[in-house]
Amino acid sequence: MNERLAEVLARLAATRPEGVLADADMRVRYAELPALCAALERAYDAAGIGRGDPVFLEGENTVVSVLVLLSLLASGRSVLLMPACAGLSRPPLCRHHIQVLARVPLTPEAIAECLAIDSYPPQSSPPSWCDEREGEDGMLLLRSSGSLAAPKLIAHSAAGLLGNARCCVDALHLGAEDRLLVPVPIFHMFGLGAALLPALLSGASVHLLADANLLRFVSAERAFEPSLVFLTPPFAATLVDRGRRRSHCRAAVLAGDRLAVALAEAVAARFGRALNLYGSTEMGAICVQHPTQDPPVRAAAGASSVPVGRPMPETYLRVLPVGADAEVAAIAPGEQGALWCRRRHGFIGYLDEKGALLDTARTHEDWMATGDLARWVQPAEDSAEPISAELLELVIVGRADHSVNRDGRLIACAEIEHLLSQLAGVRDVVVVVYGEGARGALVWAFCSPEQDRLGLSSRDIRRTCASGLVPVHLIPDHIIVMPNLPRLPSGKFDRRSLLRSEIATRHPPPGVPPS
Repeated sequence: MNERLAEVLARLAATRPEGVLADADMRVRYAELPALCAALERAYDAAGIGRGDPVFLEGENTVVSVLVLLSLLASGRSVLLMPACAGLSRPPLCRHHIQVLARVPLTPEAIAECLAIDSYPPQSSPPSWCDEREGEDGMLLLRSSGSLAAPKLIAHSAAGLLGNARCCVDALHLGAEDRLLVPVPIFHMFGLGAALLPALLSGASVHLLADANLLRFVSAERAFEPSLVFLTPPFAATLVDRGRRRSHCRAAVLAGDRLAVALAEAVAARFGRALNLYGSTEMGAICVQHPTQDPPVRAAAGASSVPVGRPMPETYLRVLPVGADAEVAAIAPGEQGALWCRRRHGFIGYLDEKGALLDTARTHEDWMATGDLARWVQPAEDSAEPISAELLELVIVGRADHSVNRDGRLIACAEIEHLLSQLAGVRDVVVVVYGEGARGALVWAFCSPEQDRLGLSSRDIRRTCASGLVPVHLIPDHIIVMPNLPRLPSGKFDRRSLLRSEIATRHPPPGVPPS
């Protein structure tokens, strides 16, 4: 089905007029979407934003931000979607900058008053993909998370986004009766591609939560009565001991960080099931656990984290030797290797700040190295005897570029993070590799303490590690305790900030310039 976004919105208005898109202050029925989007399109025309023009949109988890995004894409205008107040400059390829400044009545007559539109002279010739394409939706540009390397612009077609969203509808068993509570940002692929767009395709109602915290979440949960909630593991950890299990909620979908078995079990007790989802900004949602699996939490035999399930429809995965290309033979199930992905609904390519492709345009036949280490495993309850390959589930071990060779073994930083996070008094852990020492690459562990252990010191953690709870080859070279670890808007830990500020200024390895 090659349905355009405008057709999706028209169908939604006709078949699910009573459906609701809401935030803490506003709500709009799906019956109103086409008229509101048409009013916004008239405002773009009046501001001189041509069809095909890339627009820099500062968005939030609000109804108006979603309406602006949908109307831009549906009218053939491309969008670089970024969080509001991120402090990022407008790239040269975007001649227009839109901010949502005010909350106004959600009527076709008033909605354009919420927009602040600035336009700038072109700094260079626009790339060819900016040309107006009759009858086509605009393209969506996202920035990669930048947790370690410099962020990149990642280009998606609207058709690809909708194709990925349809896979999520099928995989999560979404229907018009569902109600999705979305505190994860819509300017990242998890919130947009796995929650918002699938909800619109299925007719499910959506409640967006901006600047989510415990009190706002519990209040929205009580008022909206969601059947599905979308969470990052760090935010889920703040919720599991607060509030009570509500019968209307069938599952929590989690992504963005490793999901420990203990946390998954607590989430399942609080929300019905814990569905671990894996994806990327480039490829969208790639894997997810089955929404009716039994038991509600499926842990792999011997694994410290929950598998991410099986591939989405029309998605193909291979686990290959680290450093190999996509043509070599896959390694055996159970062995750790580099994860490669091929799917029909992936991204088009990377762009520079002027909009030029940094490599050749991709096709759905292309394999992509995800940058993650993974292995195929059997679910714990099936571990007594081998099962067929199509029933194996995927475990994400960690990032390939967040790993270190020690004693001839490739060790993922996530493995060290898991062990340290199990120590008494430790709340959060981030492990990075930086500099060289006598044993080779230096391993740095940044830890934040539990609230009742604020006096926890680096020496305390090292002493506990040496007591036998952590294998010698996994004990970090440096352990630094901080009250809180920095995070990105996506909720992921900001490893790059730790590398630049903490290590470089407080503990620089001799003779090694900060990266």
